Amino acid sequence: MPWQLFEPAEPVGERRDGGRALERDTRATLSSLWVYVLLNVLFRDIHELFRPGFVAELVDNSVRGTTVDTAAVLVGGLALQLPLAVVVLSRLLNHRPARLANITGAAITAILLTSVWPKDADDVMFWAFELLGLAAIAVLAWRWAAPEPEPTSTEVWADPGGPHSV
Repeated sequence: MPWQLFEPAEPVGERRDGGRALERDTRATLSSLWVYVLLNVLFRDIHELFRPGFVAELVDNSVRGTTVDTAAVLVGGLALQLPLAVVVLSRLLNHRPARLANITGAAITAILLTSVWPKDADDVMFWAFELLGLAAIAVLAWRWAAPEPEPTSTEVWADPGGPHSV
């Protein structure tokens, strides 16, 4: 199955708290995928600078017939804040809100990306990889299982075969 690529890896090593550490952390993977999407957006914009006539269009405040004013630049900047925020939120939020932020963020970002259709072949290529990255984020976040609850001190001491038995 192709999505097995995104399944958690086998446990390796011991953590200081006695639990098992995973070879690949889901939070780190999600955060890295968001960075991948953002780098594709960035490089698509940089690549656009080399399109003949693009700089002249910028000087005239019009790109491919669309007026570029301060409001348009502000909207573009605000649209980038969502994926930038989810890079950090993937690491900091608890499981449930982090999962929701990744799924919702991927959906909204995909809608924003598809609202502007690419104009040439290189834009299509970057656009496709951005959408593939967002799809990977959505699938991984959807399949992200809740962590096992840590046993309470009462449960640990009540288990006769537990770590504190003689």
